[in-house]
Amino acid sequence: MKRGFRIPAVLLTAMYAAVLCCAPCAAEGDSFVENLMEYDHMGMYTINGSYITFGYNDGDAGVIITDCSSEMSGELTIPDTLDNLPVVTVGEGAFYNCAGITGVRLPKTVTAIADGAFYGCTKLKYAELSDALTDLGQSAFYQCSVLEAIHLPEKIKSIPNSCFAYCTALREITWPSALETIEAQAFYGSQNMPELILPETVTAIGDMAFYYWNQITTVTLPASVKTLGSYVFDGCDALTEICVADDNTAYCDMDGVLFDHEKTTLIKYPSGKIDSAYTVPDGVAILEGWSFIGATALKQIDLNDVTQIGEEAFYFCTALEQITLPMTLETLEQATFAYCSSLSEIVIPETVTEIGAYCFASCSALKSLAIPAAVEEIGEYAMGYHYNQDTQELKKIKGFRMRVIMDSAGMEYAKTYDVSYRSNSKLGFILGILFAVLMIGVIITVIVIRRRNCIRIGAGPNKGKPVPRKKPGSKQS
Repeated sequence: MKRGFRIPAVLLTAMYAAVLCCAPCAAEGDSFVENLMEYDHMGMYTINGSYITFGYNDGDAGVIITDCSSEMSGELTIPDTLDNLPVVTVGEGAFYNCAGITGVRLPKTVTAIADGAFYGCTKLKYAELSDALTDLGQSAFYQCSVLEAIHLPEKIKSIPNSCFAYCTALREITWPSALETIEAQAFYGSQNMPELILPETVTAIGDMAFYYWNQITTVTLPASVKTLGSYVFDGCDALTEICVADDNTAYCDMDGVLFDHEKTTLIKYPSGKIDSAYTVPDGVAILEGWSFIGATALKQIDLNDVTQIGEEAFYFCTALEQITLPMTLETLEQATFAYCSSLSEIVIPETVTEIGAYCFASCSALKSLAIPAAVEEIGEYAMGYHYNQDTQELKKIKGFRMRVIMDSAGMEYAKTYDVSYRSNSKLGFILGILFAVLMIGVIITVIVIRRRNCIRIGAGPNKGKPVPRKKPGSKQS
């Protein structure tokens, strides 16, 4: 039996506080009682032997579902009307952490679902939304981990932050034809989605919107997309190709790699590409943060004329063995080469002045690293340490040794983090360079003198071979 009734606000508040066994599913402990006092009229409606609560004010056009019993379970069908008013909104946190709900059908009158409305409904397999729905709240279906499909009504223009984050069983999305914006982490962690086909109305995609969609292999950005946030497709380990519509004026692709339209910034190298070597195209100056993260097949990278590398750019490129850093670099950002476990040798250019935290962390094959004199700042645990992500412990890499200049940032780091090092004084370093230049000069001089003191035979069996010059007046043998 389903039954709705209205109770005066003060009386309902008192009743609710007195009945502990009917603790609400609200997002914050006492917020339900506070929320009750916001309405002129409140009521309860019985469903499946439990209840939901609702409220509205004088003059309101409709009713808001405000909360539910912690015992709520099974499939829910929300009525069209309560107290002879249409149900128009599922309120903030209305079904927060109601782990017993397996399905929900919203009436055609509902136009809005507020923030966190179905947050943590971990047994919710389906949600039938109203065609009149125009507004979705942040984290509205956050961590609905068994939700398999969602049909987004045609009037939805924006999918807000974390709306379907951690919906790990999600395998089907019906996109609204009016969709314009997909905000940050909107579908974070939907790891079982088999494909991503974006509608041609989308103009902006936020940070990490499709993070860890590790089943998709190809993505196509329509011409309408003008703004991409950071790390949109990171964690998509099977992704081998990012395609961009030819008439897109903000982005382009080359060989499945995503660039800005001017081809000066490399945005994303797909993690699932199987090529073992890659050369950054001419004209590219910037590698964005996380641009090559997780590209585990790459063994060799030619950076060409790159002048700037973003943080964690080569993070977890576990097969990377060879990379030459250009002399145009000034900064190595944090965790740039972290977990490049096959990298055994790398030369830091003399132009580099800063090395970020964890830059070479967990580079277990790297046993020696020379720090140039120009380096003025080195971040914490930048080199010589392995970080275990499971235990969150830091341990020194056995056999690692730094080559540093006396009284430099390199020496200070080695002492601070108890890393083995070999040092040269700055004067010794300079004298070493001068000595090398002098030796080269001597060798060149000897070669020139020797050539000047030789003649070549013009005929006979030894034609063309050099012989020593004879002094004037000496006899020819």
